[in-house]
Amino acid sequence: MGEADHTPHFENREASRPLASQLVGSSSKHQPHVQRQLFHQQEQELDLELEQQQQQQQQQQQQQQLQTPLLQHATLHAALARMATALRFAKETEAQRAVDDAEVMALRQECDLWRNESNRLWCQVKELQQ
Repeated sequence: MGEADHTPHFENREASRPLASQLVGSSSKHQPHVQRQLFHQQEQELDLELEQQQQQQQQQQQQQQLQTPLLQHATLHAALARMATALRFAKETEAQRAVDDAEVMALRQECDLWRNESNRLWCQVKELQQ
């Protein structure tokens, strides 16, 4: 296996090529073992950076997974609060309607009594006129 087999596997491989080509291309300046050490050091730094990026992505995913139930809980809570308000209003309206119905019924009875009294008095007026 050559050094090409030890290249890091990450999405942005193009970013490491200029550095690797600079290290390989500068053989006249450095000893071969120094070049290999620099190359491996750069490779380790890139691997570490990739690992940190993956950890950050995992943390973001975990935060999103935690926020999703909280958001769902808040949405459900708001919906239940609206339903409770609607039910409370309906209950109050129904109670008021029952009171109103009872009052209307009492007024109808009173109206019927007055109508009967008026009819009785009208009959008396007719009798007196004859």
